Amino acid sequence: MGWRTILGLLLLAISTGAAAEPEPSLGPFELRSPDGQHALQVGLAAQVRLTYTDAQPAADAARQQDLAIEVRRLRPMLRGSFLSSRVELFLHLNTTPGSMELLDLFSQFNFHPQLSLRVGQFKIPYTRYRMQYFTQLPFTDWSILSRYLGAERQLGAALHNGYERGAGFEYALGVFSGINARRAHGVGLGLLYGEKLPDPSDLTALTPPTTFHPELALRVGYSKPGLRPETPSDVERGPARFGVSLSVTYDVRPARYLDFALRLAPEAQLKVRGLSLHAASYLAFFQGDSGASDLRPAFYGVLAHAGYRLHPQWEIALRYGVVLSSEALRSDAQTRARALIAAAPPADIAALRKQYGAAGTLEQDQELLFAADYYLVGNGLKLQAESGWLRQVMDGGALDGARLRIQAQVAF
Repeated sequence: MGWRTILGLLLLAISTGAAAEPEPSLGPFELRSPDGQHALQVGLAAQVRLTYTDAQPAADAARQQDLAIEVRRLRPMLRGSFLSSRVELFLHLNTTPGSMELLDLFSQFNFHPQLSLRVGQFKIPYTRYRMQYFTQLPFTDWSILSRYLGAERQLGAALHNGYERGAGFEYALGVFSGINARRAHGVGLGLLYGEKLPDPSDLTALTPPTTFHPELALRVGYSKPGLRPETPSDVERGPARFGVSLSVTYDVRPARYLDFALRLAPEAQLKVRGLSLHAASYLAFFQGDSGASDLRPAFYGVLAHAGYRLHPQWEIALRYGVVLSSEALRSDAQTRARALIAAAPPADIAALRKQYGAAGTLEQDQELLFAADYYLVGNGLKLQAESGWLRQVMDGGALDGARLRIQAQVAF
């Protein structure tokens, strides 16, 4: 069989592929009242990951190789639906070995198909990418863009017409505490300044925030019916469907070296006959010493994802992400780090050099990843293999590396 024949068959599959059956699942387990007005669902997501990394810090340095296996996620979930879904409750914990974190705890009141109110701790409505479910990602984890610039969980309230699922015009408008509830996402500013990142959701060592600074979040968009923007894969293999959105956050009084003052993120999605495309760009600003009017560029970022569902049980995907820090941000972080070290008592200098020695040196962070997924029972039971190239550019050098991950997931 020649390459022309193979290419022709692939194009035929993309253009005329039959619609797939609804994706199977393992759960969740549900208890429902006899009248059907009240329901209680119990869910669990567990991931075990094997990671091999091979890095070359510099041309004259020894290669660094590492092999590790870990329970990446172990998350019990409890969801309640009452009064014919007019009231919903959700509890989501992280219970990996050595950790106990409160991820989500919120109530939702559904007044109308176009008006719901969510109150509690949950992801702020910043980017459709982060609104997706981690159990459905074609890759073993979120992109580097999420760590630097992505939506974090905060205490707050949001009005919306379908927080995760979109069809037609969609919106979410929220007011939040401004305090990042976890140190996993949206922490780029603290990383570059060399700050120690708090984790208020750690239930083993509670450190409740003492100050609040309101952060406003807005996301508006349009999704063609049938797109299912909350899922990155095109399981249905239907005709062309697209979605576009814009996310904005504004912190009224950002913590100077931890919080962005303003973030913008336009996005676009396309699905057609098993092919799924998703692109997002990011622009974040930090607040200078002169106050709210002193906004300076902090980070720029681009995320591009392409996936193809070869078969209901097989998918391949490619992802590229890059984060660039601004010269203004790097200069500010380096100036502050030098001042802190110079003013420190002699007994503290060594510790401060260790903490702030790399502050302001990161110029860019990149990833290029390829993944192959095997869905035994949809996303309820799947195996993932992922390999790729990673690169960090610092002042005076670059760190290149290769990474291989194999992950098994059970979710219901």
